[in-house]
Amino acid sequence: MNLNYPLVVSGAGEVLRTKVMVLSPKHGVLILIPAELIDQSPASAIEDVVENVEAVMGEVMAKLVKNKATRIYQSSVHCAIYAPHLHRDVSEYTSYSVLRTNADILRYINEHETLDLSSVEFAQLQSVIEMSNVLKQPKRRSLANENSKGSIAARTEFEIATFDRNQVEVFLSEITGLERIKGLAGSGKTVVLAVKAAIIHAFYPEKKLAFTYYTRSLHQHITKLITEFHQSLADKEPNWDNMQVMHAWGGKTAGKGFYSEVCRAHAIPAIKYSQVKQLAEPFDYVCKQALRVENLNPMFDYVFVDEGQDFPSSFLKLASKVTKEHKLVWAYDALQNIFNVKAPRAEDIFDDISVEDIDDQSLKKCYRNSAEILVTAHALGFGIYGKIVQMLENQEYWEDLGYEIESGELTPGSEVVITRPADNSLRSMSLAFDKHHLVIARAFNSLQEEVSYVVGSIKNDIQQDELRADDIMVISVDNRAAAAYLDGIESGLANLGIGVRNLRTDPAGGKQFFEQRHVTLSSVNRAKGNEGYMVYVVGTDALFQPQPDPISRNALFTAITRAKGWVRVTGLGDANCKWKTEIDMALLHAPKMKFRYPTKEELVVMERELQKGRKREKQREKFEKFLDKLSDEELEDYLAQRKYAKKKLQEFTDSLADKFRSRASQSNVSDFFEPDED
Repeated sequence: MNLNYPLVVSGAGEVLRTKVMVLSPKHGVLILIPAELIDQSPASAIEDVVENVEAVMGEVMAKLVKNKATRIYQSSVHCAIYAPHLHRDVSEYTSYSVLRTNADILRYINEHETLDLSSVEFAQLQSVIEMSNVLKQPKRRSLANENSKGSIAARTEFEIATFDRNQVEVFLSEITGLERIKGLAGSGKTVVLAVKAAIIHAFYPEKKLAFTYYTRSLHQHITKLITEFHQSLADKEPNWDNMQVMHAWGGKTAGKGFYSEVCRAHAIPAIKYSQVKQLAEPFDYVCKQALRVENLNPMFDYVFVDEGQDFPSSFLKLASKVTKEHKLVWAYDALQNIFNVKAPRAEDIFDDISVEDIDDQSLKKCYRNSAEILVTAHALGFGIYGKIVQMLENQEYWEDLGYEIESGELTPGSEVVITRPADNSLRSMSLAFDKHHLVIARAFNSLQEEVSYVVGSIKNDIQQDELRADDIMVISVDNRAAAAYLDGIESGLANLGIGVRNLRTDPAGGKQFFEQRHVTLSSVNRAKGNEGYMVYVVGTDALFQPQPDPISRNALFTAITRAKGWVRVTGLGDANCKWKTEIDMALLHAPKMKFRYPTKEELVVMERELQKGRKREKQREKFEKFLDKLSDEELEDYLAQRKYAKKKLQEFTDSLADKFRSRASQSNVSDFFEPDED
């Protein structure tokens, strides 16, 4: 049952709230319109209520008619008026049922229990009624077996395409000031933020709104989300003068940016990236400079910030300063990687605003992974069944990730059991498959055996299990052997006539991750932000040589959480090797995690190692940002120069080795230089 949702905007632009709507596979769509009518109400008041009912019914029916799959449910939409203080007969004004008591409501519901929709049929109906279907279109699939992986993937797409109650509550909540939306990657934060912006714009088209983000490539996606939902709600395009979507900084390729617009509005020179790129935190610097301006004027009525975890606190503070009544909504990943598990405290960002004035919202359901996959990934990432490298320090952090403390306390040395409720993850996969089929770890004696297994499994995924090639992703976590793994798999699949997109050999074409009807082969870093139904993680043993450090565990966590349906983790070793034993242990206990909470001394050592890992991770991210700014031609040129430089370095190293070998034959220096064995 939804209260005040879905929203309906009439052709005249009037907002019509459905107040109470029941969606049920047994009843279809039941709408209840409360009316403050009494026996003495004039005919005009009754006619106004009837007109409102007909408008709501008309809009709901129009949604069903527009979608081919839901046209057959028009006769399953029913509407009634709830008027507890109206006792006289009003049948001359309306043919709609008038309900006066709770007993009337129960009888009305029971009378319309005439359907028996399947889970897929009901998901289709729900997604059309609540307008979530316009945001994500399922892939076209040729399916013959209703129990195949392809069929389960189709059902999962319908589950993903519907809003849960938590999401509805968040995007319908009134914005009265600062609002923070937190959740795991895959919890729908970007969608919820875009829907929230579209609703505000539809209701208040005269207000000035800004939607800003960190990753430049998100512009098209965000614009599409806002456009599709606004059109479905108001039946027209957004007014982009009042609904501005822009990058946080701006630039030649990104276009105008939020920061540059603030500078323009206040007649101050905007600092370009090229002027500050040598600084450790260039964007933080420019935002702090802008904050030095006295009396920053409110430019927007509402501001929405996506990817809040990637921004310095100074940017959020700047956004708040130029927003009327601080009506700023920002979303951030509660756990982007194992290095960053804490968000900055609100009081440290907004020192002039009381923390009590901040509306905290949490999205606890993860739409990217089943509970079995997600819990396994968290256990491996944190090192729960090996050497723990990261730990959440209090119950609130665990709950923000969608977990519950089942037993024990988060105190040094205590035995703790943490569980993930079924409702906080995708359920289609968990209901259709045993957890030991969702996550499989296989160890092999040789790389060739491992490659052969992956190629054969992918063949079966496509030919027997009805997955599309572009449902499948292979990720090498062994950087040194990535060429052997990915090129070997590419060759094997090509021999079977299966299309392959190998991002290792096509680095300049990597602006687009997937290609229709092609299996994607990738490194961990290139796979970030993408997901596939079937994911193969190869070369896992390399992360455990000799012991997995925080960076290795983060790579494994990232790779496994790319999987929406099934994950196959492979590597070299025997049946009892370290990496396989950890995965098997994590899966055995999933959806729970059982461990001893670290001591204070262990936490100190852990933090020291994490600091080292954060530093290396930051360097890598900085390098990736540099690569992202290059055009395809510049990237090809850069890689060619790198290849040439490595070749010259190898030639120089070889020449030195030859000299040492020559000297070693004449003097006793063999202990200093030992040539490589063949």
